[in-house]
Amino acid sequence: SAPGFLTAWAGRSARPLASNINAVPGEFVANSAVVPVDANGGILLYAFTTAHVVIDVLGYFNVAPGAVSAGRFVAVAPNRISDSRDPVSATNLYTRGTGTQLPYIRVPVAGRGNLPAAAQIDAAVLVVTAVTNPDNGAGFLSASPGGTPFSGSSHLNTNGLGDIRANLVVVPLGADGSVDFHLLSVPNVVVDVAGYFTSSAAPSATAGRFHVQQPFREVDTRESIGFSRLPGEASRSIDPVSIPANAGAMAHTITIVDNGAPGFVTPYPGGTLPVVSAGNTTAAGQVHAVLSFTQMSAAPATMSYYTLMATDLVVDTPGYFEGG
Repeated sequence: SAPGFLTAWAGRSARPLASNINAVPGEFVANSAVVPVDANGGILLYAFTTAHVVIDVLGYFNVAPGAVSAGRFVAVAPNRISDSRDPVSATNLYTRGTGTQLPYIRVPVAGRGNLPAAAQIDAAVLVVTAVTNPDNGAGFLSASPGGTPFSGSSHLNTNGLGDIRANLVVVPLGADGSVDFHLLSVPNVVVDVAGYFTSSAAPSATAGRFHVQQPFREVDTRESIGFSRLPGEASRSIDPVSIPANAGAMAHTITIVDNGAPGFVTPYPGGTLPVVSAGNTTAAGQVHAVLSFTQMSAAPATMSYYTLMATDLVVDTPGYFEGG
């Protein structure tokens, strides 16, 4: 009914200064979230404006007091493995299919983008971007293991008219090591790799265990927290306050606010800027949020953010993954 945001957090605790989703009236907006639960397994939702909410459960983190083999997150340097806007090539693999309910794009994932063979992967962690055309209506994207049917849930939503939306997708692989993206009014998909969760075939270790926390605001350039407004085609870095210096990867909800033009944001561990994106805007003045799991620099762990356009950024951190 009005522009607003939604925050999810553990029940029986104060609402944190954080947000998970932002929207304007009439938009369908999805974002992934990692949310702590209270002693009864409950969460709370706060919406700044009147809105319907749909929640799909992807999984959960077990409490692991010691070394484990399965379920540890292994971050890789962000990299792109598929872009269906470009022709198929040795480095840009995908196929299109009609499906029984929806058309799909199938992308081979195992053994690509610095990922191991399928037997080592319990689930791939991808940043998936749905790219629409100006004549497309509202639609959605749903990811599933390659060769499996549409699940009935969605991972991200588009609002048509050339809308471009990204989201973090955690998805098991099919028998052939691929992922299917089932599409409604979404002609093209871009797939970037962030890492993977280990299978039971991995050696036992503590690296990659997740530490959840109530969301902490690391960056708000509107308030000069972390750094100031980005001028466009520039990067800024932080040494996160809420994350230890030996963390291997960071979970962060990145929100683009008051952008001056269409563009994108790229979180990365520093060094050479990778050819990937985590969040997109298609016009000035938009507010888009996206969750990302991103590899951090070597200790002391830092995180860098690049934006193509001039914009404010807000970064909330719900947790981190242990380093090696």
